[in-house]
Amino acid sequence: SLEAKYPAYYGSIRDKVQDNWIYPEGLKDGAISVIATIKIARSGKLLDVSVEKRSGNHAFDSSLLKAVKKAAPFPPLPVDMEGSFLETGLRFCPGCAQ
Repeated sequence: SLEAKYPAYYGSIRDKVQDNWIYPEGLKDGAISVIATIKIARSGKLLDVSVEKRSGNHAFDSSLLKAVKKAAPFPPLPVDMEGSFLETGLRFCPGCAQ
């Protein structure tokens, strides 16, 4: 997978989002997770973000989308990564060790 091939890049996106994420009250340690589809241009500019797999908690899902938008722009894509943009699903889960 792309994530296995570029773990440092994926880690930097995830860390940046985590740093900008304000969890809704009472959800910090819950076994709750959400998968977001993030589309990033080669420059690191955020092109699009949407929820691919909802957590079942609307406030939690929208707090993640806000965090992704706040975290942008991201680092430029790795030089050897194919394509003019990266579109990937990332799983976020505050209760799990990343």
